[in-house]
Amino acid sequence: MIVVRRGRPRDQARRMTEIDDVFRALLASRGAIAPQRQGRWRPPIEMYESEGDLVVNAEIGGIARDELDVVIEGDLLVISGVRPDRGPCGRRVYHEARIPYGEFGAEVTLPFAVDSDNAEATFDNGLLRVVLPRLRGRTIVPRAPHDTSAPESE
Repeated sequence: MIVVRRGRPRDQARRMTEIDDVFRALLASRGAIAPQRQGRWRPPIEMYESEGDLVVNAEIGGIARDELDVVIEGDLLVISGVRPDRGPCGRRVYHEARIPYGEFGAEVTLPFAVDSDNAEATFDNGLLRVVLPRLRGRTIVPRAPHDTSAPESE
């Protein structure tokens, strides 16, 4: 058997990404994705625990701080905004297009209760970092029940 490869061989991770992109495009074109979600893209997210904190990082380059919203709603961290297309207007001929523009959003389910009052968010060089302190439970010491019966007098 003779195998002829034309062009450079592609690595497995890139091939899987391309297959995922085609699959999502097919689903969107057939209406399998909810209409309110069409056209909305999700930034890459990583979430991990450090000592006492939950850290959520989102890669969102090409936007300003005022185009980004970060909200904690119950057990969800909601990141949303708009990345405008700042490219030149007019006719374009794309050879590769992997940078999504427009409305984006991500809903991250928080794995445990967090102290939203002490949460901190920083946005630097296209990386959003949200640090959510773990909410510590309170220890409740049970008291002895009160004796409501009056002592018998003799």
